[in-house]
Amino acid sequence: MLLPAVMALSANALLLLAMVTIYDLVTAKLRPASGLRRDAVLGLLLGGIGIALMLLPYHEAPGIHFDARAVLLGVAGLYAGVVPTVIAMLMTAARRIALGGEGLPMGLASIVTSGAIGIVWHHRRRDQLADLRWPELLALGVAVNVGTLLGTALLPADHRAAARDAMMTPVLLVLPLATMLLGLLMRDRVRRDREFADLAETKTRLALAISAGRQGTFDLDPATGLAVLSREYVTMLGHDPADFDASAAAWLDRMHPDDRLRIEADFQDVLAGRRLEFQLEFRQRTARGDFIWIHSLGRGIDLGLDGRPRRILGTHTDITERKTAELSARLEMVALDAAADAVVITDRNGVIQWCNPAFLTLSGYTREEALGSSPRVLLRSGAQDPAFYEEMWGTLLRGEVWRGELVNRRKDQSRYVEQQTITPVSDPNGVVTHFIAIKRDVTAQRRFEAQFHQSQKMESVGRLAGSVAHDFNNLLTVINSSIDLAQAALPPDHEARPDLKEAERAGARAVLLTRQLLGFSRQQPAKVSRVDLAEVVRGLLPMLERLIGENIEIETRFAETLPPVLIDRGQMEQVVMNLAINARDAMPSGGTLTIVIANTRLPSADGESWVELTVRDTGMGMDAEAQEHLFEPFFTTKEPGKGTGLGLATCLGIITGAGGRITASSTPGRGTSFTIRLPGAGGRRCRGATPRRPAAHAARTAPLDGGSATVQRILVVDDEEPIRRVMRRVLERSGFEVIEAVDGAEALAAIATHRGSLALMITDMMMPGLGGDLVASLRAGGSTMPVIVTSGYSVEFTRERAGVGADVTIVSKPFMIDQLLATVRSVLAATN
Repeated sequence: MLLPAVMALSANALLLLAMVTIYDLVTAKLRPASGLRRDAVLGLLLGGIGIALMLLPYHEAPGIHFDARAVLLGVAGLYAGVVPTVIAMLMTAARRIALGGEGLPMGLASIVTSGAIGIVWHHRRRDQLADLRWPELLALGVAVNVGTLLGTALLPADHRAAARDAMMTPVLLVLPLATMLLGLLMRDRVRRDREFADLAETKTRLALAISAGRQGTFDLDPATGLAVLSREYVTMLGHDPADFDASAAAWLDRMHPDDRLRIEADFQDVLAGRRLEFQLEFRQRTARGDFIWIHSLGRGIDLGLDGRPRRILGTHTDITERKTAELSARLEMVALDAAADAVVITDRNGVIQWCNPAFLTLSGYTREEALGSSPRVLLRSGAQDPAFYEEMWGTLLRGEVWRGELVNRRKDQSRYVEQQTITPVSDPNGVVTHFIAIKRDVTAQRRFEAQFHQSQKMESVGRLAGSVAHDFNNLLTVINSSIDLAQAALPPDHEARPDLKEAERAGARAVLLTRQLLGFSRQQPAKVSRVDLAEVVRGLLPMLERLIGENIEIETRFAETLPPVLIDRGQMEQVVMNLAINARDAMPSGGTLTIVIANTRLPSADGESWVELTVRDTGMGMDAEAQEHLFEPFFTTKEPGKGTGLGLATCLGIITGAGGRITASSTPGRGTSFTIRLPGAGGRRCRGATPRRPAAHAARTAPLDGGSATVQRILVVDDEEPIRRVMRRVLERSGFEVIEAVDGAEALAAIATHRGSLALMITDMMMPGLGGDLVASLRAGGSTMPVIVTSGYSVEFTRERAGVGADVTIVSKPFMIDQLLATVRSVLAATN
């Protein structure tokens, strides 16, 4: 019984393999668009093979059949999947039901178990179906057919043991091997399908790449000079493929004249076998008559005995856009190289990838030093705090443009201000990869702006100083006059006289302060003359020695011959005194004050002689920040109450007003040096004239005459009631009658009321309503009454501002009592 069973099962298995081979040939060309349709067709084919196998079974007993359908269904489940296997299972089950018999339950069980085992195996190994090896396929066969044998348990009891014992060996000997062989056939089928799919995909990708890359292919026969060209090759040049000349000669004729000799030489090298691979770039004429750039890549193949290629294959790619972009990039690079602004390109981490020459000039570094380094290392000056850089980097890493100014440091450690615009560059995913920085040196611009703002501030402060000085002069007029009146009323030995003298000295110092304010505001015009600086300093030395104290030594060094300078002598003395006092205050523990006067020449002065005066101390010195604000008005490094902050600002105004320059240099702990340079006025050692006493002072010390026999009436006009009150007391004590007016309108009314009885009018220049215009109104009305104008400003400034002529006498505030009375009597005497 063993041999017939083995022979019958072997024949059935061979029939299975034969039919599967036919199945493979049929389904190899079955590639419908729908996957479900394909699965249905496969399922029907597999079911048909299963039914065919069941036509030639081995009959163990009536109604009990054994065949290779379990092998088919197991392998179908493994390689065909669920849908085709289920269809085949249903078809074979239907056939088995039709056959009937005592083995029907076992037959149906065999169909179900074998198909299920194959499907389960499929889901576990679906990604490795093309890689299964024979041991695994043999194991599948054992599993499937053991399931069939286990189905014998469903046979009637009287056939169960006999069928199992008779069929175990034939089934396990033949059918697992058949399962392995069928599995190998299906594995190869899967491999072929995968290779076919990969080939089709590769072909599709290649076609898409050639189309997207505007590539054309050629296959040239060197013997005939004719080429087989792709459609893309021809349409790239704007021609119709139907009438295109594909010869090598025509190819050379389409070449740009500037490229032909070079390309023809390279082509001959390929034809001769001297070079087989080539990569060329040239221009070809299109059907429109213009030229496009072509990149040709290829090689010679199928070499003959002489080493020459029998075929030349390759591609033509339109690279016109790339060439245009390259030209544009070159022009942009030339423009960036020639740009006046510095341009830097860095990576995401701030490492410099490229920079133009302007950046190298600005920073002082070489290209080798800059590339690969970071601006944080090369340029950071420390002027910006970490928060500044955090804000900047936060903006940039968000992909936003950052604009701002910062102070950077050159290679030589000097600092400069740069205006910077940094633009992030992002990849297609929006990730920042590079930064482009455009830098402009605005150091000079910011310095000029600072100077302009400083000049505006100085102008505003000057106007303020002039206004304050005017008000101070009004107050000092009252204060100093009241002191004079008080002293005149006290006996010489009165105990209050020392206090009044001290108040008088303080008033005098206050007068000097207001003069400084007026000088600073340029409302105190200078009296320019030829001045010998050495003579000025020598004249001040005795005062300086008393002023600065015994613990400071004064050293002087003067050139033997010096040209005179044009400057107000009193203002020059004020400058020297200010610098000496500053030096004294900088040396509280003593030191040396050095004053040097020398000849010098400036590089930009066209050989003109200049005089240089240097005042140097050995005191505590100043830091850089203090030096930046040194000449600003009201800036002082002294303790409160020890400095007004106007001294150096006044010095600056005096020296620059004389056409000179003043600079300062200082090192903390080593002292300060001020250097003044003034242009020479020609001549040598020209001494200024000896100052004459002011006319007002001469009048003050001259004896007063007895006055007129009749009482003279004087009109006093001032909007300040204290000043009117003081002037009334002074004039009435001297025998004059006083009429008061608070403004110009009231003054004109008083003149009209007392016409002919007024001997003199004393009026302030600055009043509400009619101020300086009061005199003009008076003269316009035909009055020739003498007028004295009082003003908190200088005589020259007042005469110019009020527009009064020489017939009007001007007295500057603050004035002393004797000065006012002398002027009044002088004017009246001249009138009489």
